[in-house]
Amino acid sequence: MDIKSMHTMSETAAWQDPMHADVFDYLHRITLYIDRKHYESFNEGRFLKRFGNEIRGDMFFEIGCAAGELYRYLQHFMHRFHYVDFDISAPAIARAKAKYPQGQFH
Repeated sequence: MDIKSMHTMSETAAWQDPMHADVFDYLHRITLYIDRKHYESFNEGRFLKRFGNEIRGDMFFEIGCAAGELYRYLQHFMHRFHYVDFDISAPAIARAKAKYPQGQFH
């Protein structure tokens, strides 16, 4: 299945197609993605860079985690957070668990 075919699927079926994990896991294949500046060019990274020290508590929940790349960012640069994430895509959650077995992906 290719990306164009995914656009013609029902929304529910597209989330469960294994191709979904491939589409949303492209950042993991980019070796420079571990660079802090690259992470912080995305909305989540900019927010955490600006307000991370002001966040009370140590639990971090992400809804729509895809393949878990925000977990990698937090583990490298903001490891005070206990990260738990959720996604409706079973293939994406399976990919996140395979990449980061110590994470909590649901």
